[in-house]
Amino acid sequence: MIHECYLTVQQFIDFKNYSPERARLVATVVHTPPDACGKIFNMLSPRHAIAYHTFDDFNITPSTIAAIRENYDGVLTLARDMLVWNISDESVLVREVVGAKNPLPAEPPTPAGPPDPSKRIRISDWLNAGRLNFDE
Repeated sequence: MIHECYLTVQQFIDFKNYSPERARLVATVVHTPPDACGKIFNMLSPRHAIAYHTFDDFNITPSTIAAIRENYDGVLTLARDMLVWNISDESVLVREVVGAKNPLPAEPPTPAGPPDPSKRIRISDWLNAGRLNFDE
């Protein structure tokens, strides 16, 4: 199973210089934070969970894995460029292809400002119908 997993609220604050309010909005509404990704993996019990849209960085990876592991203890890979999954009935083999390592994106020149509500795109009814409520 492959699911999007971005930064925690604290990572947005620490590494992207977001305000706490904007960090909470982006981490929990626009993206799936690692702890919620772990809840989804736990609910669906995949043979092999793959979290994509993460950063492979020594400052970020350990806390991302720890947050996923709060709720999920199965087989897990944090996806990154140049990884390949060979899937068969018997196993899932994870390997790297030969290629250059990819750096993190460049830091923004200034901290991000507040979002512009006029540019918000409405989420489709189909997508909203599949929304999970973790508050229950």
